Formats: sequence, C-alpha cells, structure tokens
Amino acid sequence: MIEPETALPATAPVAEERWSWPPLFGLLEVQFGAAVGFLQTAVPYWLAKDGMPLAQIGVLSGTAFSPHAWKLLWVPLIDLGPWRRVWYGVSTLLTALLILACALLPDPAHQLGVFTLLLTALQAASTTAHAALNGLMATTSKLEDKGRTAGWQMAGNVGATALLGALAIFLASRFSRQVAGSVLATLVLASGAGIFWITERHDPSTVPTGPLLKAAWERVKGIVVDLAKTAFSREGIILLVLCLAPVACGALSNLFSAMAHDYQVPEHTVELVNGLGMGVMGAAGSLVGGWLSDRMNRKLAYALAGAATGLCAFAMAAAPMTTTTYIWGTLAYSFANGAGFAAFAGMVLEMVSEGAAVTTKYSLFVAASNFAISYTTALDGHASAFRGIGTRASIAADGLITFGGISIVVIIFALFLRKKPAAPAAAKPLDGASTDVMIQGFHWNSASAGGWWNTVKNNAATLKSAGFTMVWLPPPSDAAAIQGYLPRQLNVLNSSYGTEAELTAALAALNAQGVKPIADIVVNHRVGTANWADFTNPTWGGCNTVAKGDEWATACGNPDSGEGYAAARDLDHSQAIVRSDLKTWMNSRLKGVGFAGWRFDFVKGFAGSYVKEYVTDTSPWFCVGEHWPTNYFDANNPDNWKSQIIGWVDQTTGTCAAFDFATKGLLNDVLTNNNYARLKASDGKPAGTIGWWPSRSVTFVDNHDTGPSEACGNGQNHWPVPCTKVMQGYAYILTHPGIPTVYWPHYFNWGLGNSIKDLITLRKNAGLTSESPVTILRAEAGLYAATIAGKVAVKIGATAWSPGTGWTLAASGTDYSVWTSGSTPPPTGTTANVEFVCNNGTTVMGQNVYVTGSITELSTWSGTATNKILSPTAYPTWRATYAMPANTSIQWKCVKRDGAGNLVWQGGGNNTVNTPAAGGSITATASF
Repeated sequence: MIEPETALPATAPVAEERWSWPPLFGLLEVQFGAAVGFLQTAVPYWLAKDGMPLAQIGVLSGTAFSPHAWKLLWVPLIDLGPWRRVWYGVSTLLTALLILACALLPDPAHQLGVFTLLLTALQAASTTAHAALNGLMATTSKLEDKGRTAGWQMAGNVGATALLGALAIFLASRFSRQVAGSVLATLVLASGAGIFWITERHDPSTVPTGPLLKAAWERVKGIVVDLAKTAFSREGIILLVLCLAPVACGALSNLFSAMAHDYQVPEHTVELVNGLGMGVMGAAGSLVGGWLSDRMNRKLAYALAGAATGLCAFAMAAAPMTTTTYIWGTLAYSFANGAGFAAFAGMVLEMVSEGAAVTTKYSLFVAASNFAISYTTALDGHASAFRGIGTRASIAADGLITFGGISIVVIIFALFLRKKPAAPAAAKPLDGASTDVMIQGFHWNSASAGGWWNTVKNNAATLKSAGFTMVWLPPPSDAAAIQGYLPRQLNVLNSSYGTEAELTAALAALNAQGVKPIADIVVNHRVGTANWADFTNPTWGGCNTVAKGDEWATACGNPDSGEGYAAARDLDHSQAIVRSDLKTWMNSRLKGVGFAGWRFDFVKGFAGSYVKEYVTDTSPWFCVGEHWPTNYFDANNPDNWKSQIIGWVDQTTGTCAAFDFATKGLLNDVLTNNNYARLKASDGKPAGTIGWWPSRSVTFVDNHDTGPSEACGNGQNHWPVPCTKVMQGYAYILTHPGIPTVYWPHYFNWGLGNSIKDLITLRKNAGLTSESPVTILRAEAGLYAATIAGKVAVKIGATAWSPGTGWTLAASGTDYSVWTSGSTPPPTGTTANVEFVCNNGTTVMGQNVYVTGSITELSTWSGTATNKILSPTAYPTWRATYAMPANTSIQWKCVKRDGAGNLVWQGGGNNTVNTPAAGGSITATASF
C-alpha cells in the first residue's frame, strides 16, 4: 500500500538499527564459565586434597548444580519486560560476589552446609545471567550473524569453564584459594562490563500498559499457554523423556579433577589437561556434533554422541590407572561430550523454534537435561564406594548409566520415532521448502469496476489450472477509500469489491479448487466513522487506542512502535483491546467467511513482535508482510534494504515471510539499465533477500502499488518494471528460490497468461522450491545466466547464451530462455499431423514465414536454422502441415525471416499444441 498523498518512498534515510557484535557474547559468557568451572574443576580438586571422600564430593556437586535444573521456576520472569540487560548485570554481580564468598570461606570441608548453600546460590545467579544473555543474543544479533554469534558464545562457555577452573587450581597452588577466588571474581566483573555495549531492542509487547500486576499476569499466561502446548504434545513429551534420560550428560567432567590423585597425575598436568586440553577438545567435539546432527535424525545423533561418551568411559575404566590414561581418557571423553552437547542443542532447537515462549521452552528442556547431569554426577560419585573399587567403579558406572539412557532412546525410536504418525495435513508454505506460487488477485483499479469478488469466483478454476496455490485478495472490510487501505468498520465485510455474500461465494469457489485465499490485513491504522477517531464495529472508546504523536492531537496512547501513517490514525498495538479485537476479527470474521492466511499491510508502521502475536493466535495457512523500506533504494547497496526486511522477519521469529523489495528494486534497475551483474551478490548468491532467507522471501515483478493496472501506463505506476521486459522478470522469479507472486493484470490483461503458466508448470515439474540452490554462471551487461538445483537453467538479457548439451529448451520469449536438464527425443515411428497456421503475416520483399518451436523437428527455437516453412494460401494467412511426435506438448511460434537472416517474431507468449495419438491430426493457429 502507498499513502494517497505519496507517490514514491521518501528519500530520507532511516536510522540504522544497532546490532550486537558477535564476539561480545563470548566475553559476556565468561561469568557462566567461571561459575561452572569453579564448581566443576576447582572445588572437587580442593575438597579431595582436603581428604573428603569422592562420594561426598559427588553429592555436593550434584546439589550445587541443581539450580540449572530448577531455573525454570524463575526464568520466565526475565521475559516479563524489556530488562534483560538488568537481569544479566545484577546476576553477574552476584556471581562475582558469591565466587569470592566461596573462596574466602575458611575450612569449607568442615562447614559443608554453608559451603553447599553458597555454591548453590552461585550457580543460581550464573544460570540466570546465562538465560538473560540467551535472550539478548536472540534479539540483538543480525539474522545473518546468528551462527557466528552462537559460535562465539559456545567458545566463551566451553573455554571459560575449562580454563578458569584450571586457573583457580593454579592460583591456589601458587598463592591461596582466596587469591584464586578474587581473580575469578574480578574477571567476571570485567567481562560482564561488556553488557553496556549491548543495545536491548525495544519490544512494545513487554511494556506494561495497565496495572503492573495485571500486565504481568497476562504476560505470564501467554508464556504458560505456549509452554503447556509444547510440553504436553506428543513430540514434547518424547523430547522431555530424552532430556531426562542420562544419554550424553558428561557427568564425569564434574569429577575428573577429584580423580587425578588416584592416577598419580601431577598438579601442573591436572591444570593443563582439565583446563586447556578439555576446553579445546570440548569445542572441537561440539563442531563435530553440530555437523553430525544436521545430517541425520537429531535424536539419533544425540544417542550416537552419548554412546561415544559411554565407550570412552568404559575404555578409561579398563585401562591402567596411570597419568597417560588420565590424559587420553579425559580428553577423549571431553571430545565426545562436546559432540553430545551440540547434538542436544540441535535436537531441542528443532523443537522450540516457534511460539510465544521460545526461551522458556528451551529452558524447560535444558533444565531437564541438567537434572539428568546432576543425578548422574551423584550416582557416579556413589559408585566409588561399590566393593571398595573406588575411582574405577565411578568411571565404569558412568558408562553403564549412559548406555542405560541410550536404551531409552532406542525404545522410543522403535516405538514412536521410526514410525511416522498418521498423514498430516498438507504442509504450509513456511513449514519447509515450499512449492507454492501465489497470484495477487487484484490491481489498483479493481475496486472501480465493481463486482470484483464475482470476477475472482469466476476465475477460480483458471487459477487452479494455472498452478497457483494461493491468491492474495484486497482488503475485505468497509473503508473510507475504495481500494480498502483506509479501513473503517472492520467487521463489516461489504466493500467496493462486492457484498459479504459475494465475498463468501468467491472464497468458497477458491477453497473448493484448493487455492488458499489470503486476506490483505490493514491493521497499522484506521479511520473513524464520522470523525477522526470514533472507531465503530469494533468500537474503541478513548484516545489511548491511537499512538501518541499521531496527527490527531487528542491521541494519548503509548508512542508509536513504528513509522507514522499520515492519512489515518496510527493504532497503539500495546493496548490489549486493540490486539484482542483484531485477533477476534481475524479468527471469527475473516476465517469465518473462508480466508486462510494474511498479507499484513504497511508493517513498518508497528513492531514485528505484534505480527508474531497475531500469527501465533490466529494460526494462518500463510503470512507475508509488506515491509517497503522508506529510504531510497540504492542498487549499489541492496544489503541496506535486505537488512531492514529480514530484520522485520526476524522480529516475527520467522512466523511471517516478507515481500522481497530488494529483488524488486534490482530487477527494476537491471531491466532498465541492462546491468545484469547486479543480480549476483559478492558471495555468489542472488542479490535480493532470497540470497539471505529464501523461504521467507516472497518475490514479485510488480504489484498494485508499483506497477500499472489493466495496461501499461494506467494504475498507480509508482515503481514499475519496464512494460516490455515483464517476462524477463517472471523468468527470473519463477525459476529462483523464494515464493513467487504473479500480478493479476500480467496474467489476465496483458496477454502473458500462457507464457507465465508455462513457467509455473516448468517450476513445478522440475520440483523447484523456495529453498532451491542457485548457481550463477554469468552476470554481466546484457546477460544473466544460472542453474537452479541442477534441474533448470535460465537466461535473461539480450546476449545469446546456452547451457550446452544435456539441456532441453522448455520456455522462451523476448530476451529470456529456460531449459530443463536432460533431453526428451520423440518416440520413433509415432507421429501425428499438425497443421500450423499463422494469421496476419504481412511480409515485405524477401520475407517468408516459418514455424519454430521447442522440439528438434521445429529446430528447437533456432531462428537461423532450417525451420518449417509455411505457404501463403490466403495471404496474409500462412499454413502448412507437418508430421510431429504424437502425444506431445509442443511450444511453438511464428517467425518472419528474410534472406539476410533478420527475424521478426510473433509477439506475446509461446503457443502450445498438444498433439493427438499416432495417426491423428490437429490444427494449431496463432497470429502476428
């Protein structure tokens, strides 16, 4: 949508959002590593040195680590408001103070109750800071930096745990335990200061808009509902059991330092092995585990990593108790344990990637896993007393417990995971690699014609046969402007496009054909019924539903969470009544008449977190947002727009796709200026948002705002592709990743329907999806050429190009060609007669009329080879009959050629003739 007063996006640049620097998260994770390393490495070593039995050390460690399991009781509080930095800062300060208190406690072996209490409080503080940091990492890092950010955090976690635990032992042996604690506390405070370089992004949905207790209660309810849905689902229960099972706990890592004396390991060797060695091996194992879990069933990868951990324990238990055994045993165990942790993370992330309580759900499964680590550590410690065997019994017990946990995985896999559940409903477009193709089912002038819903209904079968799976329809509610973008009474579904009854009939026709209707949702703004803001149906009294700063001077809501919209009142989505009534409208009214999904208009006007809430609570088949950046599009720097668009998708946590305005801008520039090099990014990928997040990118050539309507030159025309080069645009988007969208006038009014249909058919037959990989072969002045998934080759631009042998031309037109891999020679001895007729073939001296087409019998589109010549039987009509392969779909065209080889092609898209069975005949007619 474009504001009525605005012709083009404003040129004033918007302020760049401040994203966090990925290595910063490695620094901020030091506090967690320090607390865990202190308890995991230093404390057991010191207590064993003081003469405490291993069994007692195991109980202490298990108790002190228990907050990592019970943190779910308080972690949801972190999500109640935009204060994650505060949570992190306060918890990190407490972590430093508690490390210092533990180190300063005199003779802890004889004050075991106090020491255990301090250590338990230490772990509670550190794990709270860790949870807050996870939230900051998710919300303040760029989408394209997520992997790098997670890598730095893991490096900080694993490295600090191993190195700082060993550092504490080293400092205590050289100086005192008090010095060791002081140094660790100082490092925690120094690294935690990095929180001041994190800018917490504003999430208006977390800002209380009413009484604090009521707002907090509403927030908690939303978290609990989503948590319960996941935890009590079939997959959730299975995953919870797997997390509680001792599969890849790595519990011996908590006891290795206490075992060093039994292996006669020198103190400096313990420092080196348990510090640097275990840190490096754990990090390396994590990389391997992550690689493995992406290439197989993640639950199976988790079990395999656990098995490797158990085998390491058995091998170490069976080997001689020497320093050498201690070194290779701990390092091998750490490597396997790192792989297990990475596989675990992949398994859980696969489960909790969407919903209102992502952080809390993740914490639930991690807490279950940490509980397993705690009880396994305690059991390993108790096993040392078995028949006086000591350390060897603890290590062997760890292997036995691990394989006991793996047996649970095997049983679950055999009973539940190996068998697929009953066939689910068809996958939604955003569930994975999508084969969907959408059509925009209107243009700017559709409302003026009247009866548009009837037009849509009458074309439902045509849309189905063309291969469209979704149709985006205009705003259906009563509005102040006929196009529907100034909504007035949302619940009234009589509009300039037709009555509610006509709308319902149109949607029923579409649904009967399996074409999903997508409603244009305009919820950024609204107009009053009789004045500026007397909102009715639904009725909103009071000035607080309009965002502060709106042109309406009486507006008294909270500040707008996005850009302003001058032509109507900017709604304050932080108000509960606004969100509640909008969701009721979508769920009851729009779904009630047959809509299946949403296209959110002007989403830069309100925070993406609200779209996430609307999507979560209405469960649409498909969701896409119109985020047309305000600043001027710079073809030399499309990343600016890409960052804004994908940043918005990220705010919705991927629950909604976005229109790829970056690809649109590049196509405009390329097709106007002939510089096809712009379609290739510096990393070799497509230069639009399809190069960053293809499954969440909806591509298009033109729409009701950017392009013409029924013919070139009318309609809005704010930012059109050159009219004569529209098919080049479709050749690009219908072969490339993303979810392509066709513009109604191009298909129904411009005579391009057959050509577009051919490309859609080609896309579907080749199995191309929203995530198909692209290999760009040429991108230069006059030419863009690429292969997609190794199945399709495409060329756009005036420069001649061919993919070579092994490819069959499947579709072509002015300055574009598309091939499919492999060749399809006609069957021998089976032909049918085709009479080719070319009307209106007026010629000049030296010209003749020929027919060429997609098969070898028609010279495979070669304008200069010997094509089939036609005869002017009734000039200017030309015709001739030729034998063609039977039962074959042939694309063909008429072409004029003179003696010098100059060509004049028939306009429009390719013609198609389906030949009859062998011996039959058919007439195929076209016109210049």
